[in-house]
Amino acid sequence: MNLAQCAAFVAVVDTGSFTKAADARQISQSAVSHAIASLESELGVPLMKRDRSGVELTAIGRRLLVHARSVIRHAELMRMEAEKVGGDHLTGSLRIACTGTFDPHLLARALSRFGARFPGFDSSLREGDDRQISNWLHRQEIEVGIFTGPERHLASTPLLEEEIRLVLPAGHPLAAGPVVRVAQITDESFVVLAGSDPDILRLALPDREHGPTIAYRTHCRSTLFALVGEGLGLALLPETTLRSVPPDLRVLPLSPPVTRRLSVCLSSAARTSPAARSFVSIMQGLAGEIRAAAPHRLLRTVEPESSAAT
Repeated sequence: MNLAQCAAFVAVVDTGSFTKAADARQISQSAVSHAIASLESELGVPLMKRDRSGVELTAIGRRLLVHARSVIRHAELMRMEAEKVGGDHLTGSLRIACTGTFDPHLLARALSRFGARFPGFDSSLREGDDRQISNWLHRQEIEVGIFTGPERHLASTPLLEEEIRLVLPAGHPLAAGPVVRVAQITDESFVVLAGSDPDILRLALPDREHGPTIAYRTHCRSTLFALVGEGLGLALLPETTLRSVPPDLRVLPLSPPVTRRLSVCLSSAARTSPAARSFVSIMQGLAGEIRAAAPHRLLRTVEPESSAAT
């Protein structure tokens, strides 16, 4: 039994299929199948049932999943402890960029943990859209980018997949139902966070010939909420950014669901940086904590992997 087998087991459960688990871990589907088969053989019990509808854990599989997650978490703690010893003596800078709709609470916690582990490092942060962040990484203007990836030519680690929600005034005609069909908002105008939300609009409304109508752009989330509250446009935001919404607004799911997948990418120069790799591990760990704390939400994460950012 090894860490890779446990990671494959957890990835299949979290993604719901062998194919998605392989994509998430950036390995072949046959490698995932072999890891699961080997783990079942070594344990002497079946962990899951596989059919056309997906995978279903057996009773013993559900119990052993808890231990598999624990194995991965303890491996991460070992890496963190080792990096902490070296981090105390390292100095430098880490330039980070993320989309403007990335969860600010998650980012703040990651920066706090990174600062505690690498006190000699100065961290800087900027925001941009997917294209900007990709360009910054390729030009070596930043070491770490968090955006809708992965980027084929960059060291990329899947972070989480989250559902996009519609934010609208409580008095809007579409606010009366429990869900809003995507077809119902194709002719609506939108308020967006400058530099990031057009990417989300394109995800939700890819068939709009000339693109969605953008009524206002703002850099401030509270301003966006105020504009939506006054009926000046609707907004599409990731679920993780909607922890606190004014009472005069409603947040509704879309049908069919619209999701985005976030990745953490390293520039080519940062691939061998202990500090940059540590930041990726911190982000992976925090994403896993979110998934564990809110299993009912449409959030799928990929467990930390030692080779993910190589």
